[in-house]
Amino acid sequence: MIDPQGQANKWLKTMEKANNLFVVRLSQSDFLRKIEMAIPSGCPVLMENIQENLDPSLEPVLLKQVYKKSGQKYIKIGSDAKE
Repeated sequence: MIDPQGQANKWLKTMEKANNLFVVRLSQSDFLRKIEMAIPSGCPVLMENIQENLDPSLEPVLLKQVYKKSGQKYIKIGSDAKE
């Protein structure tokens, strides 16, 4: 969403606070680690200050490239496979 005044951002943070919302920015050095932590637990992720180009390591998440291995669901992010 395009939110120049930050109203929608504030609303989302309030609504998802109880669901352990992860707030990340691509400028953070650990943004990928936070996403890796959120996915297995089913926590929502809010990515702030996104430009036109996204990090290529996010492509499997955005395309929902989930695969099964030994009955478990995994998604490959970067060089690590996460459940």
